[in-house]
Amino acid sequence: MIKFDEENYLKLLNQGNHLPSRKYYFQKGITWSLFGFENFGVRFKNDGFVFDVSGSSMFPEEKDLYYIIGYLCSNICFKFLSCLAPTVNFQVGNIASLPFKLTEDVALREKIDQLVKENIDICKEEWSFYETSIEFEACPFIMPKFKEDTLEKSFKKFEKYYHHLRNQLRKNEEELNKIYSEIFGVFQEVDCSVNDRDLTLKPFDRKAFMKDFLSYSIGCSVGRYHLKTLKPDYSQYHYNIKLDNANEFLKKLLIELFGKEGLEENYHYMMQVLNIKSIENYYQKEFMEYHQKIYQNHPIYFLQ
Repeated sequence: MIKFDEENYLKLLNQGNHLPSRKYYFQKGITWSLFGFENFGVRFKNDGFVFDVSGSSMFPEEKDLYYIIGYLCSNICFKFLSCLAPTVNFQVGNIASLPFKLTEDVALREKIDQLVKENIDICKEEWSFYETSIEFEACPFIMPKFKEDTLEKSFKKFEKYYHHLRNQLRKNEEELNKIYSEIFGVFQEVDCSVNDRDLTLKPFDRKAFMKDFLSYSIGCSVGRYHLKTLKPDYSQYHYNIKLDNANEFLKKLLIELFGKEGLEENYHYMMQVLNIKSIENYYQKEFMEYHQKIYQNHPIYFLQ
């Protein structure tokens, strides 16, 4: 929790922190990672957040915001940075030293803004697929957009959509690379293709998404998630759980989602995707380890 009352402000002053650049706190802007070995990690930052040196920020005028984000995410920018900061430590001074050129072509500016906004929307949507996202409501493949009459059909429909998002993101980024290379007049010198490792959307992980469904089932069993409303309840930070009946609750959830007749088919499809022989054993032996991992050792669930 960040406290900005007078008492805590004075504590910060006594510790030598004078809240530099505090006029930019909670404003919309651009942030980037201090380190980047293979690429320059840039993100759009919506209003409502603060920043520090490990995630330095800039706050351009609204009319230039998306143009600058697109440039900073481009291959040409990373090429420049590799010359300016060969130690892959991206300080504010390194970013300030970057060559920069604003095109006066209005139509091109509009095209850049459209592509960058679409990429931001794609990444925001993908992030909402995961339980650790504040936008998470339910496992994506059981949402109305993807839900079919069986778990397998629903899962494969979602998987196809995920690949579509990833391919669109790659296409947009490569088009932006070409645009900025032409603006800077170095089209022949810069590779405009996007490496698979550099895409924000990583390859589709079938096992991870199915494990998330098992975790979602636990959340439903303790009231953290609600299948009927598809809205989470974050009024509690921690939940005490029992895994003895987790498998039975999962089956009830599958029945509620896809009906009783297809229970065995849907249940075995889960085991097939996970490549395991027993979901019950998974809950008893592996679930908490996976839970610790996705919450980076700050678990939400604790065994009773």
